[in-house]
Amino acid sequence: MISVLRSRIVSRQTLLADSCPGNSLVCQQVFGACLLICLLLTGCGVEKESLFEEEHDLPAHWPSGLVDAATKIDQRISRLASVVGESKLATEENGSEQCESELRDLVEWIPEVAADTDLSESQWLPIYELCEVMREHLSRSDVSASDIEEDFRRLQALLVESAQLLPSLTDTPLAEEPASVLQDATESASSDIIEAPTRPGDKT
Repeated sequence: MISVLRSRIVSRQTLLADSCPGNSLVCQQVFGACLLICLLLTGCGVEKESLFEEEHDLPAHWPSGLVDAATKIDQRISRLASVVGESKLATEENGSEQCESELRDLVEWIPEVAADTDLSESQWLPIYELCEVMREHLSRSDVSASDIEEDFRRLQALLVESAQLLPSLTDTPLAEEPASVLQDATESASSDIIEAPTRPGDKT
């Protein structure tokens, strides 16, 4: 880039020297400085526009928040389990290959998504550490997302738990949480209910 700018300045200075024979050195210096500033400003403008476009070109499965990330994990793990249950092989035809790819993406993105929330560093760190362990497992060619389903479920539960720590989601109804997490919470609550003893004469 710098070499191109220099060559353009030299060519413009040569043309200017021919038109300003009496004071060519001063003219060349002034013109060269002006041209360099213009070219640099133009280059910066193009770069900013390109970065702006990249920031808004997000994939469809990019999570909008912690709860959405947990939901996306739940959907893809459940779909993967139902499709790959028999053959244990992810293929493009049955859609499991796409699930695998998107789950790997989610593991890469979730620490960044969590970092954009109001979680403290100590609250964010467990999410990051778990994702790093999962990413290391998934980097091996002989490990698939279905092989570490338990880790995905742990991450899913951790995301829902962390979302409850955020002020804007403190009162989020359980109905908005992923189905598997909701089921676990319901079963836990049911096991804690103790029925009152029935007295003689009470109507059943």
